[in-house]
Amino acid sequence: MNQMINTISLTGDWELDIQRLLEQYNKPHTYEHSVRVANEAKRIAKRFELDEEALELSLEHASFAYISFLWEQKESLKVIHSWLQDAYFDLKENLGVE
Repeated sequence: MNQMINTISLTGDWELDIQRLLEQYNKPHTYEHSVRVANEAKRIAKRFELDEEALELSLEHASFAYISFLWEQKESLKVIHSWLQDAYFDLKENLGVE
């Protein structure tokens, strides 16, 4: 099956670029969900006094801030999903964190 892939002009504003991409492919609900997830990440960062500056740097930095918080609490977690461990070490390496 051949599918036509449309292109969008990137603006450098990741939120606007994602919105345009998802709306172009008729996925406005996915965009709205993504915004809710990002806002929840900010709320969680504030609640647990995580590095809010990381949220402004990139999704990877924000993800690492939250995943690091979970990883530091791993002894108190009932289950440690293998994806948590993989994400922690992958992001740590990719971001050059010691």
